[in-house]
Amino acid sequence: MPETHVPTMDEQRARRMVRDLVQGEIDAGTEGDTDLRAPAVAALAAAAGAMLAVLHFSGDAVGARGEQNSPQTTSVSAQHADPRGSLPGMQTNHTIAIPLAAAAIVSSSLCAAPPGYVLVADSQAQFSGEQGRDGWWYLFDRGPKTDTSEIPYFVDFGGSMVWCGSTVAGDGGGYCIVSSTSMHPNTGSNCNTTGPGDQRPIREWRSAVPMRAIVQLTGIPNALSPGMRIDFLANQVLVESWTSMNGSIPTIDVTIDVGLVQSIDVRLDALGSCHMDSFNHAIRVYTPDCNANNIADYLDIAGNPSLDRDHDGALDSCQCAAHPELCCPADLTRDGQVNGADLGAVLAFWGPNPAYPQADLNGDGRVDGSDLGLLLANWGPCGQ
Repeated sequence: MPETHVPTMDEQRARRMVRDLVQGEIDAGTEGDTDLRAPAVAALAAAAGAMLAVLHFSGDAVGARGEQNSPQTTSVSAQHADPRGSLPGMQTNHTIAIPLAAAAIVSSSLCAAPPGYVLVADSQAQFSGEQGRDGWWYLFDRGPKTDTSEIPYFVDFGGSMVWCGSTVAGDGGGYCIVSSTSMHPNTGSNCNTTGPGDQRPIREWRSAVPMRAIVQLTGIPNALSPGMRIDFLANQVLVESWTSMNGSIPTIDVTIDVGLVQSIDVRLDALGSCHMDSFNHAIRVYTPDCNANNIADYLDIAGNPSLDRDHDGALDSCQCAAHPELCCPADLTRDGQVNGADLGAVLAFWGPNPAYPQADLNGDGRVDGSDLGLLLANWGPCGQ
């Protein structure tokens, strides 16, 4: 006679889970005048025998993807052509340590949005007398490792309104100035306005949520400056820096892919005296609009997080060719089909705020009957 299999306690518990969940969904469907499809119920019943594997699904497969979705703190080195050119004692290539969402100079002289991108920020067109308007902030610090503060005053300077660290801009006040087109630092020595001390102006743009971005920085350091340094930062990390002395850098014109980002800064530092250290410039931030709906993808995702199941800041619908699994979100095990193992993932992470967010198929913050319904509706091989 064939050997009789005696279910283990784990298998019995798994089967009870499936039975109770199925009955609950059927009851809910009856109350709402909606029925679970017969094939789906049959699939659930067939999957019950495999629930032991389900109970342990939170091991290798989920764990590996969980690590991929955790914040990346590893640094890498990106090496690219130095836009500073050949300066005395300075190599023409250099290496910068930056976060894993690596920045890279991709082109220069960008006059329009790259294909598939939209312009979301323009430092000159959006300049205003209100801190934070359109995401722009006008800040200063007093040197390396000092606190950053908002520039407090919006004042007239030669007929134009500027942000200034003092109530008077220029002689008799302060030269820490940010205008629509330029910035100028103040120093505590060798300056007509030593009173306010060292003040490095910072023009910063912030996004409400992380977004993929390409940033264009174009500018002209004042050729009469004895020395200034211009720093470009993404997510408060230094990405690029230029030092101009007596016009050694006539222009800066770079377009930088900063990856997933939430803040962009350009900071100006006087090296030595405070004399003609102005930097005329423009900053433009572009972000993907891969579905060409004239809405930045990060705004689409902010309104519906389920559009970005892998949390990489890009719409899954635009990644189907390279990553077909993204177009089959119910295939949680990425084996090309929706089956009992995927059902197990949903059951294993049942409830609010799941540790494995991919199991929350509709992106409402919890794994429940709605997600189970979506999984059953897509049962079988992906793409069919």
